[in-house]
Amino acid sequence: MKNNQPDNILLDLFTPEAAEAIGIRPGGGLTTERPAELTFSQASTLPVRPTAEPAFDEEQRAYWRTLRAFFRSGKGGHLPMDADGAHCYPALLAPYRNRPHMERNFPLWMEEEAGGQVMPLHELLTERIARSAPGEGDAKILKDNLLRLEVIVREKVQFAEDAYQAFSVIDDALETLVERLNIGGTEGDIFANDVNNLRKHIPRQGLLVPFSPNVPFYLLAALVRNHLTGKRKILQEKIGKLTARLKEILAVEQDKKPESHSADKLQGALDFAASYFNFEELSSVIPTGGSAIMPEERLHRIEKIVSLLEDTNADFFQKNACLILGESLAANAKVDWEHAFEKCTVLVAPPGRDCRLAMEIFDKKMAVYAGMFAAIRTAELEVDDKYTPEIHGDFFAHFDWRSFTAEEMAVCPPVLLFAKDKALMESELNEFSQLLSSNRPVKMLVLKQGVPTSATGFTYRQELGAMAVAHRNAYVLQSASVAPGKLVEGFREGLGSYAPALFHIFSPTGEEQTLSGPNLWTSAAVEGREFPGFVYNHEQGARWGSRFNILHNPQPEDNWPQHRLTFQNESGDEMSLDLPFTFADFAVQDAHYTGQFHLVPPQFWTDDLVPLGDYLKLPPAELYAKVPCVWVVDEKNNLQKAAVAWPLVLTCQERLDFWHFLQENAGVHSYHVEQATGRLRQEMEAEFLKKTADLQAAHATELDKAKEEEGRVAMERLAAVLLDLDTSELVATPSAPAKPAKAAPTPKSEIPKSETPQSEIPKSEIENPEILSLGEPWIDTPLCTSCNDCININKRLFSYDANKQAFIADPKAGSFRELVLAAEKCPVSIIHPGAPGNAGEPGLEELVKRAERFQ
Repeated sequence: MKNNQPDNILLDLFTPEAAEAIGIRPGGGLTTERPAELTFSQASTLPVRPTAEPAFDEEQRAYWRTLRAFFRSGKGGHLPMDADGAHCYPALLAPYRNRPHMERNFPLWMEEEAGGQVMPLHELLTERIARSAPGEGDAKILKDNLLRLEVIVREKVQFAEDAYQAFSVIDDALETLVERLNIGGTEGDIFANDVNNLRKHIPRQGLLVPFSPNVPFYLLAALVRNHLTGKRKILQEKIGKLTARLKEILAVEQDKKPESHSADKLQGALDFAASYFNFEELSSVIPTGGSAIMPEERLHRIEKIVSLLEDTNADFFQKNACLILGESLAANAKVDWEHAFEKCTVLVAPPGRDCRLAMEIFDKKMAVYAGMFAAIRTAELEVDDKYTPEIHGDFFAHFDWRSFTAEEMAVCPPVLLFAKDKALMESELNEFSQLLSSNRPVKMLVLKQGVPTSATGFTYRQELGAMAVAHRNAYVLQSASVAPGKLVEGFREGLGSYAPALFHIFSPTGEEQTLSGPNLWTSAAVEGREFPGFVYNHEQGARWGSRFNILHNPQPEDNWPQHRLTFQNESGDEMSLDLPFTFADFAVQDAHYTGQFHLVPPQFWTDDLVPLGDYLKLPPAELYAKVPCVWVVDEKNNLQKAAVAWPLVLTCQERLDFWHFLQENAGVHSYHVEQATGRLRQEMEAEFLKKTADLQAAHATELDKAKEEEGRVAMERLAAVLLDLDTSELVATPSAPAKPAKAAPTPKSEIPKSETPQSEIPKSEIENPEILSLGEPWIDTPLCTSCNDCININKRLFSYDANKQAFIADPKAGSFRELVLAAEKCPVSIIHPGAPGNAGEPGLEELVKRAERFQ
């Protein structure tokens, strides 16, 4: 999590790999030796999926009537618990029930310098011991017990809701580690030396923040302390130079006055030469006048600017921020505000006046800061002798914060408003909207704590983050306190923005009625789309989509995150299911929602009991008989199906609708993009079909012409045979020149018995003119795919042209069987075998039949 490194939040935290990374075995034990009190009392086992014979039809019908009544009304449901209070648990979270030390991102170490690093404690320790003992065999005992050191640090801060100086806590933990291990002799000396080396590499500056409801406050406080340090230093250097230049101007002007040449003034300046000069006489002979005297108005203006710029005790330089607290937050948050937010003015707003007071304080502070920046700008003009009263006097008379440059606004101590979203929603929505609309760059940290306590009164929720986005000009970060890296990144961007900023943070109070700890419960809230995170930054670009980012959510392209559940059947065989983690899965661990679930015994499981993720995808016509369910694990570690009541299904649909709203804004599954893509696909398909049809038509035309030409040539050959002409020199082109003279006959004794002279056409062909009409073999060369099938049969019969497309190279170089075989193997059927060239070729009758479909 260094700087912008992603947080390991949500269910990814609770995978076996993540558990291994912090020293927890899949069975619940520890991968390294730990103190006895940290071992688990029993090994975790896979849940068991029970089986049962289906109930009789009448019993099935009666039960399902009752189940559907529960589903529609949401009345009569409950999740059972045993005598110890053990409760049904979401199946995907069940492997982590009652497991300690799963807060992988906490305790969090945060460097206090501006732009400093942020990382979990275990990463800090791993990095620092790699520096102090880089060799593989170095500090072996300390490296083997590094996890134990981390556990000791956790013990020291686990019940606190405060931020600590990291070095003092880690230093104390190192001493405790040495005491607990109690290693003596030579090994003890080596170990003590290794501990001291590690201590030297632990940063002296930095905070250690455990997980608590106050995490957002401490992270923001650390950033505010350093937010202005560098900027103020640059500004003060600039002011110092301007003040010096203005004083020089005033000194020159002072020298122009007659009283500057009096005897007393001269004696004060030349006191070292009092024995050599008569200052009365010297004063009388020094000429006066000659230089233009500065107008009184300008002189007073410069003197006023110098006085203002030299006021180093001004609030502008002494305060880091002005902090305004909502009354309910101030009363309940266990934070020492004055200590956490050093050099900050802390005010508590009256009930219902959080936003109004923030605007009033902002206007009051900015009026003072405007005077400071007007003085600086005027000083720059005076130093360059460019100040024109007629122009600049009117400008600075109306100068306010809206005229600030981004650099000027960035160096102003911010006005911070801390409140709870419930208070703003119930009584200050108009003022909240007015604050954003005015574009006052007030930075608001608003906590969301808890969820609606009942699903029976269904409404579409008012989303504070979405309301802020609707104003278009604000920076909006919506995230959870389990993602400290994302919080720090968002806080830095928001503090540096020349715009209002809303940090809407989901943070538990620690008093929620949940089955899991606050960390796991908060993570599940983000996982189940109860509180999806996003960033909206209007300064990213003019295009709306460029301003949104939802990528730090789990599986942002899906409706619900998918995870694999591993379980076993009653025979002990390991099995698995891929399940979505829905809002209903999140609700299972909240005691307020137990009435919205009903465990369905295995003998009543039917195809109408549908997983909730699938149920939400079904068309309305298929929903009449269906009842949605989620998988849970009961107190006996049995895998069960819990029916979900209709009111809670509505809430799941509402949460999914808000998630789709965020997805569309971020360009994920955008309706307009998908519509445009669909239209483009249709246009491309239509164009392809048209081109294909045109090619087929052109091919058919060429094929008809070729057949007609081949038929004509065949008839000419037939006529030549009938006239007893020698056709050995005939060509298959209508533009052939005059027929050559008849060759002298070859004596019969010179003709090999195995060959048939080409001049002798077999009688069977003369009697079958259809075969003769087929002509010579040919190929639709433009359609060739260069597959090599025909070339591999006979490279002299077939060949490639310059485009690597096949044609008949020499019809006499192969047999009719090879032509037919090539035609059959051709993937696009463009080889036409034509008429057999040798009537004595074996199997000719069968070959002719096979060739018919290719002619």
